[in-house]
Amino acid sequence: MSGARRASIAPILAALLVVATTTVASATTVKTTKYYPYSQNRYFKSTHLKTCFTANLSGRIQVVFSKNTASPATTAFTNYTLVNPTLNVQARNCSTGKLKTMSKWRVKQSWWDYKCSLHASVSAGFPWGISVSATPNCGRTRTANRQTGYGRVAQVTQFNSGAPVHLGSIVRAQSGRCFSAGTTVTAWSGGRSDTFNLRNYKICYSK
Repeated sequence: MSGARRASIAPILAALLVVATTTVASATTVKTTKYYPYSQNRYFKSTHLKTCFTANLSGRIQVVFSKNTASPATTAFTNYTLVNPTLNVQARNCSTGKLKTMSKWRVKQSWWDYKCSLHASVSAGFPWGISVSATPNCGRTRTANRQTGYGRVAQVTQFNSGAPVHLGSIVRAQSGRCFSAGTTVTAWSGGRSDTFNLRNYKICYSK
């Protein structure tokens, strides 16, 4: 290659190097954490125990938005976590509405992805567990569960401090998402018991 041709190519290579270096240097990741509170009630009337039950799920969904500003594309990475997921169940006299004491309780809350696409990402820390369970909208899918037992009271509260349940991550921008939840309750009154499953909670958030 002649000296003149090498001289003409050198500025072009230098310019390309500057462009590439500038692109990498300007790439940044911006993270934003938001919290979306939820609270939903479901009801069950037990004719066997002559008792009306209210099961409430409450807490917050934590969403971490990570945006990569590198050219040519912008990527949004979203992380879903349950914060302080709480289950409260009350027993009441169906006629008077007054609280009614049960002899014993066993309650469980379960969570899974409403669209059934994040089942492989569902994880949880102790004392929560992971199982493959039958669900009304996803068939058999991976769910996060916690079950607890209680003695002679009229209402019980299963409180889970911190962020024990991770519901998955998505590498794309979304305006919102929904998750499914269910409660399973067994209550005893003397020598009788009744079990009911409420599997139709739909917990959503939107940006």
